[in-house]
Amino acid sequence: MLQTPFFSIGFRSFFLAATCIAILSPTYWVSVYFNYISYHGTLLPPVSWHSHEMIFGFVPAMFSGFLLTASSHWTGQLPIKGKVLATLFALWCLERIIFLLPIPPLSQMILSMSFLLTLTVVLGVYLRQSVKQQLIFTTFLSGFMIAKFIMLLGAYQKSVLLYIGQDMGLALIRLLILLIASRVLPFFINSRFKPEIKIECPKAANLAVIGSALFLLVLIPFNWLSMPSVGIPLYALAAIAVFLQFLYYKPWYSGKEPMIAILLIGHLWIFFHYILEIVVLFDSSKAFAHPHLHALSAGAIGCMGIGIMSRVTLGHTGRKITADKWTKFAFLCVIIGAVVRVLVPILSPKNFLSSVHHASGWWTLGYLIFLIRYMKYWLQPRL
Repeated sequence: MLQTPFFSIGFRSFFLAATCIAILSPTYWVSVYFNYISYHGTLLPPVSWHSHEMIFGFVPAMFSGFLLTASSHWTGQLPIKGKVLATLFALWCLERIIFLLPIPPLSQMILSMSFLLTLTVVLGVYLRQSVKQQLIFTTFLSGFMIAKFIMLLGAYQKSVLLYIGQDMGLALIRLLILLIASRVLPFFINSRFKPEIKIECPKAANLAVIGSALFLLVLIPFNWLSMPSVGIPLYALAAIAVFLQFLYYKPWYSGKEPMIAILLIGHLWIFFHYILEIVVLFDSSKAFAHPHLHALSAGAIGCMGIGIMSRVTLGHTGRKITADKWTKFAFLCVIIGAVVRVLVPILSPKNFLSSVHHASGWWTLGYLIFLIRYMKYWLQPRL
């Protein structure tokens, strides 16, 4: 099994893992939410388990697949594979089931840190000859571990730390998306449309986007962003920076290509996320369904995730990077799911419960189609 293509490079095993959890976790959560089945977790409350699985389960799987694949190009070495990759995959799988097992909460808390800790050590050693990437990604993974630990500690203590850790995790993901988008979107657009158009986003624009996201992250532990006098102007400045950067990507032209359009939509969802943060600070009654959080999670993470995974999979298996009709339909389903989850509770609060059903259904359908369409690529050798 260790010699099969599945454990030959990171994107194969971890993109499969990310896609499976994207299907199973929301389905399980909705079933628990509507009392179709019982939840048996002992550490995390049901809604916090749902948040944890999407923030610290779904995203790390996608990120690991991307990072374990790209790192071999940065270093010029053979990719991490075989026993090491299989161990990382097993630790990630263990973490998914550990919260649902009847074991002491403290044991769950300790054991669930093993995947991120091992991944950080493995990548730290592997990237030792590429100091810049080693510093960036081990710092990010360390921050992610800290946020996860704070969230789990808050769950164990039943304290506000649970929500601080959750918000820190989401803010780190927001920062990661903007970092990756700032680097890869111009490259993808120029590669596809050159010499028709050439994207040159000024460094000042990128710094404004990254700097504002980093500043918002730093402020979370102090709870200052919940104060309208602080949060509203900061989110407004961040929204302006992201929207100006979005315009530099010439979406009216580059968005003609579906493989780029899904990434642009994911990027634009962060703008809407910032705007909705302002909305809920102005009117707290709009916060009951957390539209600001789902604009980031279902919108930005959902669209960016499926867009990056499809592109990396096709490119690294020797296939043409184009979206066939099933890939386009999967993209559309994820977008619809995000729109329903974010907008319906705001525009029609009485339809909130049905919107949760429909949003979960569209999201799950999108990732299920993606799984069916791309699984063979993850299991078969490169062309």
